[in-house]
This record gives sequence, structure tokens and C-alpha cells, in this order.
Amino acid sequence: MNLVASRPFTVVVQVSVSILLLCWCAVPAHAQRPGKFNIGVAATTVHPTDDDVRPTVGVGFTVTRIPRSGWGFTAGFNWFEPDIEGAFLGFAEQVGALRVRPVMGGPSYTFMHGSLATMLSVIGGPSFNRMRIHDNMRDRVELASDEKNVSVAIRPGVNLSYAVKPRVAITGFGGYMFNRPEFTFRTAAGEINNAWSADAVLVGVGVTVAVF
Repeated sequence: MNLVASRPFTVVVQVSVSILLLCWCAVPAHAQRPGKFNIGVAATTVHPTDDDVRPTVGVGFTVTRIPRSGWGFTAGFNWFEPDIEGAFLGFAEQVGALRVRPVMGGPSYTFMHGSLATMLSVIGGPSFNRMRIHDNMRDRVELASDEKNVSVAIRPGVNLSYAVKPRVAITGFGGYMFNRPEFTFRTAAGEINNAWSADAVLVGVGVTVAVF
């Protein structure tokens, strides 16, 4: 893991831990939250466990239901597009980019503790993946399989939401996504089939506002 990639990941982890401590130590308030939906913005880092798959950091919009105690249904996307190192093909440079687009859903359970809502969830679904070779590598590497495929993604996770105002909340998320997209590459040395471990640690922080 290089320093450039690890610094954003470390910062997001540190901020998330700080939010967790703030949430548990704060005085309970705003237990009943108005509105039906939260909209907001969140920064998320995706840190794959495979050394060939580079970490990513992104900022995006979020839409969630107002937290309520008990069982519910949760959907998640966690899309990312990491660069792929070429070590598995014998190259000392990046060979392309892997686009990962999971569409997941599943059960969740929310615990309410004053201002803090803690939601545990396990979601899963198809992941639509696409491998794109960088232009400068096309004379040395090509895909022997289709550039698109579908794998199965499963993601257990924990969402935290702390209401600093009745309609404003600070959010944190931590999870782990299991996903194994597979592609076959052709080089001068022959064909190489590679099933990446696109398993990844997911950590995010953000802010939301209740609407409607």
C-alpha cells in the first residue's frame, strides 16, 4: 500500500472513530426525528484486500430513510473504479481499471439510543463489473474474455447516525464487501485467468438533512 493511497484511508478512519466516540459520549437528545427521508453527502474510502487492486476515495450523495428502531430493509451500491496493478501479468505498471457496480439489498436492524441510531445490516446482490485496459498497454495486454461480467457481492455493515439537530445528523459507516470478479488476459507469455479478490473494507463519513 503506497502512502498516497493510504493517507485518505487513514484520515477517514480517524474521523469515523472520532464520530463514534462523540456519539456514545454525547448527552441523548432528539430521540424522535422528524421527516421521512435523509439526503446528504458522504466521503467514502474503499480499500480492497488484493494488492493488485488500488484503494479509492470518493464523495457522493446519499438518500436514506429516517432511522427508526427495529427491523427494516436496506439497499446499497458502494460503486467504485480502482486501478489495477500489472504484477500478476509480469508488468511493473498499471494495466487498466476495474469498474465495480454492485446493486445490493437485504435486512437491517436499528438500535436507537437518544441521538444515536446504530443500524446493523447484511445486504447482497449482483455486481456488474467491467475491465478496461489502458491505451498505453493495449499492445502488450488484451482481454481474452468478455470485458464485462457479473459476480455476487455481499456486504455486512454498520451505519451510525447522530442527530446534532432534529433534522441534521452526522453519519458514519463501516463495512466489508465480498466480491470476486474474474477475467482472462492474453499476453506474449500466454493466457492468464485471474479471479481478483475485490473484497474491500469500506469506511465513510458524512452529513444528512431530514426532508419531507
